[in-house]
Amino acid sequence: MTTKNPKVAIIGSGISGLAACYVLLNSKSEYKAEVHVIEKNHHFGGHSESVEWESSGIWVDPAFTLFNKKTYPNFTALLAKLNVATLPTRITFGVSRKGEGIAWSSKSLTTVFPEWRSVFSLDLWAMLFDMWWFNQFALEVLRDEKKYSQVSLGAYLHDRGFSDSFKKNYIFPLLSSIWIHDPQSSVSEIPVVMAVRYLCNHCLLNTFTSSVEWLIVKGGAKVYVDALINSCASAKFERDAEVAHVYPITDEGVVKVRLQDNTEKEFDHVIIATSAPEASRLLGNGDITEEQRNILDMFDITESSVVLHKDETFLPDDPKLRSAWNYHDNGSSCNGSSAAPRVSLTACMSDIMGLREEEGLILSTLNPAREPEGDVMEFTYQHPKYDKFTMKAQERLGDIQGESSIWFAGAWAGDGFHEEGLNKGIECAMKIMKYTEDELPFTYRNWKAVERQPATGVIGYIQAIFAVVPRCVTAFFRCFTLGFHPDHLKPRSKQC
Repeated sequence: MTTKNPKVAIIGSGISGLAACYVLLNSKSEYKAEVHVIEKNHHFGGHSESVEWESSGIWVDPAFTLFNKKTYPNFTALLAKLNVATLPTRITFGVSRKGEGIAWSSKSLTTVFPEWRSVFSLDLWAMLFDMWWFNQFALEVLRDEKKYSQVSLGAYLHDRGFSDSFKKNYIFPLLSSIWIHDPQSSVSEIPVVMAVRYLCNHCLLNTFTSSVEWLIVKGGAKVYVDALINSCASAKFERDAEVAHVYPITDEGVVKVRLQDNTEKEFDHVIIATSAPEASRLLGNGDITEEQRNILDMFDITESSVVLHKDETFLPDDPKLRSAWNYHDNGSSCNGSSAAPRVSLTACMSDIMGLREEEGLILSTLNPAREPEGDVMEFTYQHPKYDKFTMKAQERLGDIQGESSIWFAGAWAGDGFHEEGLNKGIECAMKIMKYTEDELPFTYRNWKAVERQPATGVIGYIQAIFAVVPRCVTAFFRCFTLGFHPDHLKPRSKQC
């Protein structure tokens, strides 16, 4: 049912839900919606949550932290519209493997080779050569997404002969840190198209060229969440209100929402801005269509623990290797089922937030292998899990949007980052109200990442030669130092 001023329920107050609410109430159109935002938690904002650390007046974001102007154009425009201040920050990444002698950081050349003997590490050179190779040529998958749509990252890397060192010391740690996947098993199942698009979106395919300036919200994510809510004064916000069931459009032409306390509310449209599994649960067995269930159940989630603390033992022993993001592998086993507990990612929030030394050390560890010493604050978050089924489901999601006046929004419908969540909420609001982009409250950009294309022609051949030669040299030295065997020229596949 469509009216000029419909009554719309938004279930979930993460970035998608709040974006939809903001557009429905602040568009340039004369037609506005009556909006009810229903949140099961006590705080609004979903992953955009800020907590005060040790009553210090310092607010820390356990989940959402970073963005940039280039690849988050609509989020940046929204913050500008809301007059929310931002601060620049520098992002570095490091990997250390206990017992394997591998430790490096992206901070500088001296931290890539932290010791003089590191210069003679074939594993490090193999990682660096393959990093350049991947960064230069991986964009091929975005030029022909149909060809690579069902190819996993692991299969792509194997088919092109990327070294084990590149996989376990760079690309798998990086992507498992981004998407909260098991670094040895499930991360390899991520569709290569999605992985490359994400890396390109976040300017992580730039080997030698300048990257983007990363930003944080001054005062924490809660500042922009509060600003969004304040700009939607006519909306009704309900917290601690868990939805039990959503009934599709009835004979009376309304969608019913039943809360856990059995109160029922009627709406013209409902936007379910939760995870896909939660959306499937809310529609229930009797009211969800077969097509809705088939599509929503193709999306999966993973749950992770985030702990705020100040235990320095979660950082590399060598101070110069301590990065903004520190991936640490503590274990000796690397089979898929036991990998996750032994691997952790520690963010140095003090550096990311630009705190002064006297303000103390604040660390955020994802899935810690052990309990940090001292005071801690622990949180649990759900994240999309990406595999070969995800892209199929995303392609079909449009088939069920608006069916029985029910809509679905979330970053999981895209590549999982904040800009995607914002855009999906905006899109639902636009479709409900039939808004044009010109009627949105800020300038909307449907930005696509593939601006940098792989070099072609003579330049491409020259770059390919410069990439192939080091790989051949590395293979030669492997044969020389390990004894020749044909397998040394093939992709290695040792299990541990």
